[in-house]
Amino acid sequence: MKLAKYAILTIGLIAGAGFLMTGSTSHANSPKGPAIDPRLKMPADVALFVNRSCGDCHTNQPHLPWYGRVPPASWLLAEDIAAAHKAVNFTQWGEKNGKSRGSAIATLSAACVDLQSGRMPLPKYLWMHPAAKPQPGDVARFCEWTHEEVARLVRSKAHTPAK
Repeated sequence: MKLAKYAILTIGLIAGAGFLMTGSTSHANSPKGPAIDPRLKMPADVALFVNRSCGDCHTNQPHLPWYGRVPPASWLLAEDIAAAHKAVNFTQWGEKNGKSRGSAIATLSAACVDLQSGRMPLPKYLWMHPAAKPQPGDVARFCEWTHEEVARLVRSKAHTPAK
């Protein structure tokens, strides 16, 4: 009986501490602004898809569930988001993935392949967020846009004056 009381007390203390702590995440104090860097020139329909299916991990404006503020879940989410930001961060595109033409081309191409193969969104994410599952046509439209953006980047290199 004492063990059960201690277990309940411990769980209560952890949960209470979790509501006082926000679970430090790198995006918690991000300035408000567009979730997707305007330099991407992302069409509205693609941006809606990205915000719905990718935004919680690949932008600085995630919509964290209640348990995202309670340790240890908050710590796990922070790790997942940090790893996702290393791959691509649509909010900080110009400072990270889009900083160089080559990086932008590689990242956009990989994002399309990851969606086509079903690697993204992650199955564990979709299990908890079924509304993030790409709808018919979402992946094709996203890839169409990435191909157009890659072509634009390649053309811009061809027109860059030699130094």
